[in-house]
Parts: sequence; C-alpha cells; structure tokens
Amino acid sequence: MMVLLGNKSHKDNYKPNKASAGGKNVIVRKSPVERKGRMLAVKAFTIYG
Repeated sequence: MMVLLGNKSHKDNYKPNKASAGGKNVIVRKSPVERKGRMLAVKAFTIYG
C-alpha cells in the first residue's frame, strides 16, 4: 500500500512540475527527498512483507 501511494503522489507531483516553466527547480529539490522516501518504503515493505 505504501509503495502504491508513493507512486501515485510521485506521478501527481510530476504532472504540474513539467507543465510549469520553473518545474525543473522543483524536480531537482524533490528528487533526493523522493529517493530517501522510496528507500524507506522499500525497506519497510521488505521487513513487513
């Protein structure tokens, strides 16, 4: 469930970023945070799964 929710939010966040002119800055800032979130989600999924 966490992975699916993360993917949904990830896609929803990217759509407006690409449309906006300053989306590149937002993507650059979010990329490290999203990677950390994915790492934690994967670890939690492997532990509980």
